[in-house]
Amino acid sequence: MRTRHLLLVRHGKAAWEQGAQTDFDRTLTAAGRREAEEVGTWVNAHGPRPEVIVSSPAPRALETATLIAAAWPDPPAIITEPSLYDAPPVGPIRVIEGLDDARRVVLVVGHNPSISHCADWLIGEPTVLELPTAGLVWLELDAPRWREASPGGARVRECGAGAPALNGRGG
Repeated sequence: MRTRHLLLVRHGKAAWEQGAQTDFDRTLTAAGRREAEEVGTWVNAHGPRPEVIVSSPAPRALETATLIAAAWPDPPAIITEPSLYDAPPVGPIRVIEGLDDARRVVLVVGHNPSISHCADWLIGEPTVLELPTAGLVWLELDAPRWREASPGGARVRECGAGAPALNGRGG
């Protein structure tokens, strides 16, 4: 059985709500854009190339996904998944279970707390991770199909935020 790779990313640092702007409409700050670019550069240098990126449609998440994808000359496709925004803890898990089994490497960009809870569920450790902005956890799963991902069925390959933290862990 070939290993599946799941890269879970929390969106980059976002501006706080201003005026009539809703939480959904928040955009990345300059620091958030740099964070997202660093994640893309790091994954391009050290990780597997995602076959697809699945992102929340919220502007801060979609911009993070776009900046990560830009790290490759031939960027992976980005698919928006509305259920990743304001998701309950199982939201990202349901998205992962519905992934196309032909894809072995997928990057998901979402929001806390659900993206961190998803990682916790997959590694079988409740409330261990609290991904910071632009935090990434790279998981390896031996599930034959995405829908067979199970609690404790994933191994953490890398976990960190930004290139400096990730580079300090090897990879």
